[in-house]
This record gives sequence, structure tokens and C-alpha cells, in this order.
Amino acid sequence: MTSEAPQCDAREEETLLATNDTVAASISVDGACRQQSTFLAGMKWLDRAMSARFSSIRPVADRDLDGLPLDSLIHDACKIRGAETKLLELFAAGELSGTVHTCVGQELFPIVLARYLCADDYVVSNHRGHGHYLSVTGDFEGLFAEVMGRTSGASGGYGGSQHLRKARFYSNGIQGGMTPIAVGLAQALKEESARNLSVCFIGDGTLGEGVVYEAFKLGCKVAGPSPFCH
Repeated sequence: MTSEAPQCDAREEETLLATNDTVAASISVDGACRQQSTFLAGMKWLDRAMSARFSSIRPVADRDLDGLPLDSLIHDACKIRGAETKLLELFAAGELSGTVHTCVGQELFPIVLARYLCADDYVVSNHRGHGHYLSVTGDFEGLFAEVMGRTSGASGGYGGSQHLRKARFYSNGIQGGMTPIAVGLAQALKEESARNLSVCFIGDGTLGEGVVYEAFKLGCKVAGPSPFCH
């Protein structure tokens, strides 16, 4: 397919940003997501986003930092929001394999960070890693196939929403479980004298896990560069 990447007009962007809290609040704890139907009906850009070419965010390896305009950030965030909203629709319709944890309201941060990563940097993520994965890889088709249990998915259809792998991106659903792995990858980079990073995304819930603080300590004392992004 060769259709152009979808764009949000000014009014749709304003609606998108203004309703972050509303959408997040509408997602129930058990993932039923029934309260969001009214909101979905008004997102006219969603159909355009999903009918266009999925891989419309360029992977890190193909990016020219000097050639990326700032307004591309909000457009890429819109694409991730559209994908996440569609996944919630598919979950409510029983089309997904297992559960789904979205990053609604958190789309912009990984998009900005990914601008400054190299293709050989490691990125490890958590149970809400869709936006991290898409920001780094641009692989919409692989994400959708994975959460639908298809062999063409990022992890062959076995990992589902929380266990994604492509190139040097890895995610896991265990709270804090990826922090020591990120430090280990950083140590490997240090031993190889590589000028690369091992980036680890964590959230509020992770701060209650002891292994996180062990990873912080080990990272400071012996490992190479491993930024923790909260």
C-alpha cells in the first residue's frame, strides 16, 4: 500500500490532547472499555488513520534528526493514539488474544525520545509498551498481528500485548522485571566499548519493586549508560 500517512487537523489535535484524561478515566480496570464508545464515535480521524498505511512512523534507523519537523511529533502521537484506540475497540469486540494494556495519554514522550536514539540502542519497556514499540520501530502491522495472536506478529503471536520484540526492542509485563535486563545490556555495551545506550521505560507502579533499586545501584556502580525513563 502506498497511501500517505494520515494527518490530524487542528481541531482534531485539540480534541485529542484535551481528552487524554477523559479517555484514560473511561478505561475500566478489567479492560472492558465499554464507556468509551461515545468518544470513539466522534474520532473521525481514526478511520483515516487505520485505513492508511500502518507503518507510517519511520523506524529509528531511517530517521534524519535534522530533517524531522517539530510538527511531525504531534502527528506521530496521533497515529499511536489511533492505533491504541483501535486496539481497545478490537478488545471490546473479542478480537484480541489475551488482554491489552494501552498507553493512552502517554504517546508523546516516547515519540520525542525516539528522535534521539540510534538504531543500535537497546530499548526495554513494560506492560504499557505499545507506544514505546511504535515510536522506535514504526511497526504497526507487527503490533496488531501480535495482539491478535498471528504468526506474523512481532513475537510470532506468542507474546501478546506485553511481550514484544523487534531488533533491539524488548518488553515484559512484570513490574520492574526489565530494569535488571536493561542494566545487563548496558554492561554488555560497556564491555564491547560500544557508544550506544540501553534505555529503560518504567512507571509509577514499578517504584514499589525492590529489584528496581537494585538495578539503579548496579547501573551506577558497574554498568554502562542506561537511562531510566519515568
